[in-house]
Amino acid sequence: MKHIAVMIRGHLRTWNYNKQVIFDFYDSIADNVDYYFATWGMYDPAVISSVQQDFAGKNLIKLLTVPVVSDFYTGWIGPGLFSYLLIPYKRQREKKVKYDAVFDMRPDVIIGLRDQNIICPEPKTLYTTHFNNQREILIDPSSKFCIGLADHFFVTTSEVYDIISHRYIILALEGPHIAIQRICAAEGINACTISWTNVEMTRPNCFDDVPDPRKYIGSQRRDWIVLSSEEKIQLLNRHGIKLEDYMTGSTTCSI
Repeated sequence: MKHIAVMIRGHLRTWNYNKQVIFDFYDSIADNVDYYFATWGMYDPAVISSVQQDFAGKNLIKLLTVPVVSDFYTGWIGPGLFSYLLIPYKRQREKKVKYDAVFDMRPDVIIGLRDQNIICPEPKTLYTTHFNNQREILIDPSSKFCIGLADHFFVTTSEVYDIISHRYIILALEGPHIAIQRICAAEGINACTISWTNVEMTRPNCFDDVPDPRKYIGSQRRDWIVLSSEEKIQLLNRHGIKLEDYMTGSTTCSI
């Protein structure tokens, strides 16, 4: 690919573990990589400055910090809002370049090539890592399972990215994964799995369990969810990660 945009959004979490692997991956698939980064304004200025320095020698178009506002600080609204707030900077850049693909991801995922046959996204198509089964428990606890889309990594065209980024204004009582699938259906966007990448979530035990992040994908490590709260807090403190990064309503990531 010639030009790509990489939109990184969310809590910093394990960014310090993932970052070099992320940079190496995108450098390997595109001639020119533009980075955009949005995170919460809850971090010390020195931490944000350190993130800025991580992109030395890279083309960081915008590093945006967003004030923590309770109405926006949710697992559904926050990610979509971050993506939406980055659109003006992307559009300004697109006056000079045309993106072959836009990658939308969290700072706490790690990515690698599965197949050298790299495919540019097709129009009106959203690529995700996998589909899952979800229940609309907030609407009807006895509801049947519905198809949902994993939401930690997307690949799209620039146009589809802009459409999906407006999702934060929509109520997602059925849960974020089902909501994204239904937005795609309403907008005439095909939802597909991406075949040529390996994408995995990293949790703070990654530093101890797999010290070399290049070996993380497919490795054996402890499951974060089975660790005690005390063990999780010790890991966060040891590796300089804010407790607030993992104080969420998610049963799979919270402390």
